[in-house]
Amino acid sequence: MNKARNDISFLLQSPIAHRGLHNATKNIPENSFAAFQYALIKKVPVEFDIRLLKDGQIVVYHDATLPDGRPIADCTRADLPKLADHSQIPLLTEILKRVSGKIPLLIEFKPDRRTLALERAALPLLQAYDGKLAIQSFDPRTLKFFKKFAPTIPRGQLIAPKQLKQSANLREYLAHHRPDRKNTAPDFISAPQSAIPETNLPVLVWTVRDNITATQLKNRCANIICENLF
Repeated sequence: MNKARNDISFLLQSPIAHRGLHNATKNIPENSFAAFQYALIKKVPVEFDIRLLKDGQIVVYHDATLPDGRPIADCTRADLPKLADHSQIPLLTEILKRVSGKIPLLIEFKPDRRTLALERAALPLLQAYDGKLAIQSFDPRTLKFFKKFAPTIPRGQLIAPKQLKQSANLREYLAHHRPDRKNTAPDFISAPQSAIPETNLPVLVWTVRDNITATQLKNRCANIICENLF
């Protein structure tokens, strides 16, 4: 008998802002303090990325390297440059404190060569958080970790376009890479617009950047992760 999935209804009520509610024309960089503050003002759920620094702190940042080419995994907080608005790159602890349950959070884990180190560092922070949140990752090991140690935190499996291209078609890809075969039991799937899978799980589609596409996707997915629509 299949066990009940975690409730993800809080992720389905409004489009989700990709990397915070950033806006270049307003000088609000992605994954910045300002992007989260703007989301709080607009009351918009947000997706964002986290990585582990050399000093063990968790930073809110997408890329594996800084603009100067340095791997972020080799940096401490003091090594990090300022963002375009001259603010510091936020830590996960700072974002959790600032949001404080006011809007839903979708946290993408960006693991590196230190297997499960990011997951172990983030676990107590997420367990202690008083608010709606879910995690997602391309790496099935992240989902497997949270299934074991925090099964009530909703988890999503990200599907990569590059991985899909390695298969003849999406059906073949899913047959060989089904998340449940890796003992991860995802509560939802996050997929690119170009490859929305046929599944009985809710699908979040990324990254939508215009209203026409958003309308076209309305009946093809459970929700969208988007930019420029707020």
